Amino acid sequence: MPFDPTKPVASAPNSSAEMRAQLTALHDEIAAVPAGPPGPQGDPGEVTQAQLSNDLVNTQNAAVNTVLPLTSANSNGVSLLGVSSGDFTVQTLIDKLNELINALRR
Repeated sequence: MPFDPTKPVASAPNSSAEMRAQLTALHDEIAAVPAGPPGPQGDPGEVTQAQLSNDLVNTQNAAVNTVLPLTSANSNGVSLLGVSSGDFTVQTLIDKLNELINALRR
């Protein structure tokens, strides 16, 4: 008996023989499909941990290579102190701050 999509009809009494025949017919149709021929390419699967790690590293490297050359300019808005002091301790502090500002510009 072939599969009949109209069975069971609405409000029909339950019939185990009819249901069994429907299920057997479906099974036979599925079994008749040839196994093994390649089908169409499906959607890509999940990303592996290695792919995720590689992409993350590549993204980080690109960001660093783009931004790093610009970081020296971050200190351009900071002026040297431009003062001097007769007090050795204060003058040493001024010199060190100026040295730091110049180092940040390299």
